[in-house]
Amino acid sequence: MPDMDPPVDSIEEQIALHGRPLPASTFVGSFEDGFEGWTSLEGAQEDSIVLVSSPVRTGNQSVRIRVRPGDYIQHGNRAEITHNLEDSPGTEGWYAWSLYIPPDYPTVADPTRQWQILCQWHDQPDLDTGQSWDAFPPHNSSIALYLLNYPENTSIGLGVGTNLPKGTWQYGPARVEKGEWIDILFHIGWSTGQDGFVNASVETGGLETRQTQVLTPLGGVPGRTLYYEYGNYLKLGMYREPSIDFVSTVYLDELRCGPTQESVTFRNIVSSKSEVEEGNLRRMHGGT
Repeated sequence: MPDMDPPVDSIEEQIALHGRPLPASTFVGSFEDGFEGWTSLEGAQEDSIVLVSSPVRTGNQSVRIRVRPGDYIQHGNRAEITHNLEDSPGTEGWYAWSLYIPPDYPTVADPTRQWQILCQWHDQPDLDTGQSWDAFPPHNSSIALYLLNYPENTSIGLGVGTNLPKGTWQYGPARVEKGEWIDILFHIGWSTGQDGFVNASVETGGLETRQTQVLTPLGGVPGRTLYYEYGNYLKLGMYREPSIDFVSTVYLDELRCGPTQESVTFRNIVSSKSEVEEGNLRRMHGGT
């Protein structure tokens, strides 16, 4: 675990300590217009990443993510959708989306060894400055959300820190239920130094009786959240340890990115158009 500053007493003190003046980027990926605005799709099969009409958290469409044994793309057993963030050091952003784990999702005896990543923020080269994937040093993601599908229960764990081995999570676990929509919320201060921070929570239960579970300590997890000055890209879906021998299927709906918590809540969604041209989905040429 990387060296981190001691946590402060409240989120407000954390924000006051960092004094971040720059808002993060804004994006809504609702899947109502397909994959408009998303940066890339990483799936090995034609049906690895598909739009479906059920189940949905909101609107008329969600996306189904499916990974089979042997589905290799970008050096891993994965199916992920990506959104390229413009959140550089000094920015502070809120990120929210919904996850559905089917009732029949299989279990593993040791989810730490047979890890399954649901979300990761990953570093990338700045192509505009001449950097390239070919010469880019490999890193594990600085923030990752893990599915912990034990035989006795299903939970979510959070790993925060640069150069953490895959499968390492220090925060949580938050108990969740299969067959219900799980709403995930992150609040991140981006930094290449020790003044970054991560707050995370999950909201579970029936849609009329939601309950919030906080994954991070009060005041958040302080520390480095970026490897480089260039912003991370966000990957959602399923990236898993190659020895897993079953088919993994999860559903995602409604990614919302914004500068405030209010800007990413369901009732305050304002449609936005990404700078990525419609239909211009590019494939990443590296990264894990």
